Amino acid sequence: MNLGTITPDQIRATADKHVCGFFTVTDISGERTHVQIGAKKDLDKKIEETITSINGIPDQVFKITFRKSMTGKNPAVYTYFLNKNSNTPSNLREQPQTIINTPFEPARTMSEALRDARELAECKAEVKRMQEEIDRLKLQLIHHEEEEEDQEELSDAPDPGKLVGFAKEILPQFLPIVDKYFDIAEKKLALQAMAMNRTPQPGRQRRAAHPFRPFWAPEDTEKTNLYLNWLEKVPDHVFAQEMTDLQNNAPGLFIIVSQEFNTNGEEN
Repeated sequence: MNLGTITPDQIRATADKHVCGFFTVTDISGERTHVQIGAKKDLDKKIEETITSINGIPDQVFKITFRKSMTGKNPAVYTYFLNKNSNTPSNLREQPQTIINTPFEPARTMSEALRDARELAECKAEVKRMQEEIDRLKLQLIHHEEEEEDQEELSDAPDPGKLVGFAKEILPQFLPIVDKYFDIAEKKLALQAMAMNRTPQPGRQRRAAHPFRPFWAPEDTEKTNLYLNWLEKVPDHVFAQEMTDLQNNAPGLFIIVSQEFNTNGEEN
């Protein structure tokens, strides 16, 4: 989730706010990396490099991701948009802004959901009953019109004035029930939408084939470069697992990756 937008002069304050020693800068889609993760001790140097790098790119807005660790011990990450235009009021630069959008109303309790379901069922039953009553009245009106030609039986037919009075009496009761029916139906749709947006349980997901297995010879630089670019974007726990697999199964690649990401001696 994106936490808001900051400017280059807010990078250090944002890193301190989240107690992060590492960050990367990519294009706004996250597909192209402009500033790699650096050593924790070089944080100020990486901020200067970031300012120089983004000033040499025509894009105005980038994505910056702060990390507490790059070894998987603390996988927390914090993502912001980075706007290279620093012309913002001083009072806004003092504290990074946090923008959180809530697409739905707060989660409802199970008892509230059951109550709404019960009310919805009751409203449906009431709507059905009212519809049957309206259909009955329509049949009465049709029957009355068919018998208008027979003047002798006209006195036995329902009084149209009474039918109109009945409609005026029943419709005010019927309309609020319909409104409540649709209100509960909208809440039910919101609950269904929230359920559809829940993250599936990891155990239920089909495990995809690993894009970089089996391992290859370190001399295959093209595949090695693709692998390094892929490692830049994976979560910390995946990065840590990759390092373990490399150390056990591909020592040559392990040395290249360790040098590229400065993992020796830089763990939190």
